[in-house]
Amino acid sequence: MLGNVICFDKALSTTRWIESKYAGCNLLQEVQIWLGSWKCVHEVSHDASEEEMVALANEMLLSTETLVGTLVEPTSTQSSTSVKTNTTEAETFAIGENSTVKASSKIRNTNITLDIDLTGIAKNNRRAAAVALTTYTEMGSILQADFFHTINDTEKTMMSPVLSASLPKTPKKTLTSPANFTIKHIQSVIIGTPWILGFFATDSKAVDIVFHVLNSQQGTFIFLLHCVLNQEVQQQYWNWLRKLSHANICQ
Repeated sequence: MLGNVICFDKALSTTRWIESKYAGCNLLQEVQIWLGSWKCVHEVSHDASEEEMVALANEMLLSTETLVGTLVEPTSTQSSTSVKTNTTEAETFAIGENSTVKASSKIRNTNITLDIDLTGIAKNNRRAAAVALTTYTEMGSILQADFFHTINDTEKTMMSPVLSASLPKTPKKTLTSPANFTIKHIQSVIIGTPWILGFFATDSKAVDIVFHVLNSQQGTFIFLLHCVLNQEVQQQYWNWLRKLSHANICQ
């Protein structure tokens, strides 16, 4: 427990130190080291309180967002940067006054696709703008699904990675049109009939469509399964069928 508390305090102080030291720099190696240091978070997550975990998550996310922003370099055309570790992925994309990008910009990594009108934003920023997208595949150990309170007592599960999007080195950040995120589910195993698809490790579009169709109708399938297996319900249906057949005979 003591080791986890020390790790927690160290993580908080480290985020502030790295942010102040490297903010405004373009040090790809330092950012890679920072993104790869999230293993300390998993040591903390076992014994830390909910408030401590939320505080740590906020510190880590804000500092990471700042550091990823340092990867953006001024350009007259367009430039991009990509950093990937076992737990984190970061992508940046910047355009300048001579950029050939005319339509909305698409930034993609393993689990997330972001569509954003970077050209429209650039018009309000002297024809230059940048976007950064960061995903955290292991953030579920910090921001657990149980942290999100609901009115009903339901089973909550993290279905996608945590993401962070920002417009670094872009003074006027007003969006000219909504940004669209497409998030790939990281879990296919949930209560109901779609659980079987969890055994298929594939990027097939057909399997993905079948999963979403079955998932949207899983309540219906569970109800039908309940009707088939529940003896009391079976008896009620048999009684209803007998009455229906008797009424038809009498007619």
